[in-house]
Formats: sequence, structure tokens, C-alpha cells
Amino acid sequence: MTHTFRRLHLGLWLCGALTASASAWAAEPATPAGPTPPSGTASPADKPSPAAVEEAGRRYDRGLKFYSEGDYRLAVIEFERTYELVPDYRVLYNIGQVRIQLGDYARARKALERYLKEGEGQLKPEREKAVHSDLEMLESRTATLRINCSEAGADVLVDGEAVGTTPLPEAVLMNAGEHNIELRKLGFRSQTLRRTLAGSDASELEVKLEAIPAAAPAAALSPISAPPVANRSTTPMWIGWSLTGGLAAGAIVTGVLGNRAADDLEDARGQKDVTASSLKSDANKAKMLLITSDALAAAAVVTGGISLYLTLKAPSRDTSKDSARIGLSVAPGGLRLVGTY
Repeated sequence: MTHTFRRLHLGLWLCGALTASASAWAAEPATPAGPTPPSGTASPADKPSPAAVEEAGRRYDRGLKFYSEGDYRLAVIEFERTYELVPDYRVLYNIGQVRIQLGDYARARKALERYLKEGEGQLKPEREKAVHSDLEMLESRTATLRINCSEAGADVLVDGEAVGTTPLPEAVLMNAGEHNIELRKLGFRSQTLRRTLAGSDASELEVKLEAIPAAAPAAALSPISAPPVANRSTTPMWIGWSLTGGLAAGAIVTGVLGNRAADDLEDARGQKDVTASSLKSDANKAKMLLITSDALAAAAVVTGGISLYLTLKAPSRDTSKDSARIGLSVAPGGLRLVGTY
């Protein structure tokens, strides 16, 4: 069955199903001659209120209008809201057919499978046969991916949309094509993987999340004996060494961040949905960080040379109690220089 015929078939069925106005929702026809606007299939205890039925009728009519105008995205939103208000299985057929027009085959398949389940025993043979034919077509345009994770309670997102938390009860149904699968959990490094699925694939994905280590204690270096002093002040010398250390730490941090930004840029270039402006922004960010790192490193070399000169020229003195310690510690944002003088 071609899409052209399916659109025509859907349009004819919808027109027959919804010639009644929204007010027709308020009263169930005694013996409907053909498809009618959904009137609710819930048990008496869960039967929708008259206000819900009336609103569902208005939204159903609005969905028809959008569909006839070719605005399928707005049409399917109205049909889905209709089903939320009055869960009549017949609306699922509309949802499935409009989803096919949108190329959203996975959601179309879910809607039509649910339509057959909820309408079991109430469908005409020709309608049931047509739906099975649609499902065969959709099976070749969709795939399933079972996502397993080393950690329970991790959030799973497919193309930015949450699909559940691990362990997932079943494989995820999605359109054939490329997808971004992201798993994240507090206290662990997020993992984002890209997978390409062909039609009818039934694949499996194993993901291991790595715990984020706690901040490491300061790694103390060997004590640096304070240079001997005589009559003149050593303040300029210590200012020089402090400045050298700060510049060196800044060079390390910006260098690490620059390399990360460059790696992110390379990853972004391999994605199809990235914009040119986004790539340019990422490139500028990486370039600026690396240039800053080079400048800080060069400045650290210069100030280090000056500080060394001041240290060697300072008069000696015999002291054991005055010493300086310099060390590095790991912080969440990078490296941190610590010391005592």
C-alpha cells in the first residue's frame, strides 16, 4: 500500500468518522452505521466527564481541520490530546496514520499495535487486515535496541528524550537511522554513544559508567629551603616565585580545557545536525583557550627566570625553621597550586 493511497484512505475514513460536530460526543449513538467519533470505552467508574467528552470532540474536529490543511504535526497533537481525554481505541488509528505521514514510524507502530490490542474483537476484517499490512511496512522502518548498563538507576535518553531508568524493562523501539544514546547518573561520568540502526534490527548495547573519583589530597613536593636573607628584603623574590607558580597553573588549566574543547569540536564535526555557527563558536573557544595557555606558559618562563636571578643574588643566611612548601592538588575544575612560605 503506497503512502498516496494511505493518505486518501485515511482522509476518507476520517471524514466518515467525524462528520458529527463536537456536541455529538455528549451522547452515544444507539446503533452507529459506521465509524463515529470516539465516545469512550472506559468502565462506568472511569467514564470521562461530560466536560472532557465535549473538549475531546472539539479537539478531534480541530485535528481533522489541521489534517485536511496538511498540517500533520498539529493534527497528531490534537488526536493524542483527544485520546488522553477520552481513551477510545479508534483514535489510535488516526494517530498511527498521521504519524506515518510524519515519518515517525516508531510511534506509528506503537499506536497501531495498541489499536489492535484495545480493539480486539471489535474490528472489521478489512480494517484489521489493512492495519497488519501497515505494521509489516513499519517493521522494516523501525528497530529495537536493548540498553544494558553497569549501574542501576541511570537515566537513559535517546536523541535527548528520556525513555526510562536502568534496568529498562524492554528494548527501546526507535526509527531506523542514527541515534544518540546517553546514560547519566549522579556521581558517575555520563556516557553518550552514537549508533546506526537498520530496519528490523534487534540490537543490544552494553554501557559501563565510571564513578567520578573524590578530590585527591595535595601532592606535596620536596621542601624548598627559603633562600638566605641578609639586610635587604626578599619580598620581590617571593612575589616572583608566586607569580611564576600562578602563571604555570593557569597555563596547565587552560591547556587542559583547550584540548577538551578541541576534542568536542572534532566530535561535533561528525554530527549531521550541528550548525555552522555552533562549529564556529566551538572553534573560537578552543583557539582562545589554547592561545591563553601558550601566553601564560611564556609568561611563567619569563617570571621564573627573573625569580631565579633574584634567588641566586640574595645573601645567604643559616636558618632551618623557615622553609617553603609548594604542591599541587586536584580540584573539580582542574589543578590547584598550594604552598606555605
